[in-house]
Amino acid sequence: MARTLVASPPQHRNYTSSPKATMAENVPPPNTAAGTNGDVPGQPFYDKARAHLKDLLNKKRLLERSLAQQEESIYKKETDYLEETPSGNIITGFEAYTKGSGSSAPGQRRRAAVQESNRVFSRSSISYNVNAVR
Repeated sequence: MARTLVASPPQHRNYTSSPKATMAENVPPPNTAAGTNGDVPGQPFYDKARAHLKDLLNKKRLLERSLAQQEESIYKKETDYLEETPSGNIITGFEAYTKGSGSSAPGQRRRAAVQESNRVFSRSSISYNVNAVR
């Protein structure tokens, strides 16, 4: 004969009926009047946080400006290099350089149009924009 087990409903206790019972999550933590670094909430705390935010935004602006200047410098140097070495360079290879070109006068270099696919250094930046006018 098979025996069937029937689960009985769980016993619930009523903890809220006692006037002294409090839940742990409703108890405020000790020392809530001051933050971790001793700042007291209110106007002085707000002013200090606002001044700190202003300083951080100024630093961010300076860093962005410096990054833009560095990228512009790299772009110009890269353009000069690619234009001055149309017959062979580190990016396109030196096959055309070894063949030589007899059509140009000695001592003169022809400037070639720069292909965006050859801009290895400029394109490596996350903020590089192909459509930006330089």
